[in-house]
Amino acid sequence: MRGRRAFLALVLVGAAGAAAYWLLGGVRLREPLVENVPERAAAYARVDVRALLRSPWWRRFVTERGGDQGLQRMRERCGIEPSDQLHELAAFVGADGPRSLDHVTFLARGPFEHEALGECMKKVVEEDGGGLRRVELDGVPAVAGARGDSRIAFFGRDGAAFGNERSVREVVAVAKEERAKIAGPLRALHDAVTQGEHPPELVAVAVLPEHWREAVQQRVEAPGVFGEALDSLRAVAIAARVSRGLALSVRVRLDDAALVAPLVEQLRLQRDAALDDPLLALSAAGPALRRVAAEARGEDLVLAVDLDDALAERLVDLVEQLARREVRRGARDATRSTNPSDATRAE
Repeated sequence: MRGRRAFLALVLVGAAGAAAYWLLGGVRLREPLVENVPERAAAYARVDVRALLRSPWWRRFVTERGGDQGLQRMRERCGIEPSDQLHELAAFVGADGPRSLDHVTFLARGPFEHEALGECMKKVVEEDGGGLRRVELDGVPAVAGARGDSRIAFFGRDGAAFGNERSVREVVAVAKEERAKIAGPLRALHDAVTQGEHPPELVAVAVLPEHWREAVQQRVEAPGVFGEALDSLRAVAIAARVSRGLALSVRVRLDDAALVAPLVEQLRLQRDAALDDPLLALSAAGPALRRVAAEARGEDLVLAVDLDDALAERLVDLVEQLARREVRRGARDATRSTNPSDATRAE
């Protein structure tokens, strides 16, 4: 049921604004969406929905594997194309972390067709045995589920926020302020990876609270300068282009800026050592590694790679092939461990 509720939550966000035809408020979401994030946020992500849904990666990893049945349901049952209705989808979490989707707050923007989406929302909710009621959050029109504290607040005809009541009220408060209350480090890191003539289509930014950093350190072991960098890890930002080929930029911010230059040097040495392996150099990994750029920018380590369609496809094929090989090897090892006599004969 939790998975079903999560799906319903996303459908409702995808139908953001569907009930706004009955009461349109004057408060609008800020532009860009990150400006609607409250101070307590520790992580933020944004997706250009149209670019993602039309990308070859979505078709390969989601559509071809039956992972977009919810979107197909909207198309078939409601005659709605989600990518036409929803242009941007963002989410944020507080320092407590995303223990479940109930702790994630979504922001959405798009040219919603309210009446059509309202009908679709009604069908989906009723089919799942639920109901909706109209409410108001600090002067902003909203709807609430028949049970629980989930809320969807509507900001004019093109914006919505979905999450628990406390989080949605925080978004309302930020949107109504003359100056957004954005946490400095989170917004600064976001701006660092989104600047440029062509903004990325996917962005994820996290400023790590102390307990997040401790959790990472407990789960990841790294030697030498990599271990020192892990202990000094403060924030991470990722930006990607997926509509054409695959472009990826990763920015890692450390507490100790003196570690950045040695870290860059070690990464370059590791790359060169990998390219000395002829089998790897002649595979798709070879040209991909040669295109990886690593540089130090103050307290930040910046990694970037830009692959065209053909190379990106070859690299993904290679990764999937290696993953399947590891799965088969693991299955063989498990079989031998449960059948010692078979392992002895194999030897």
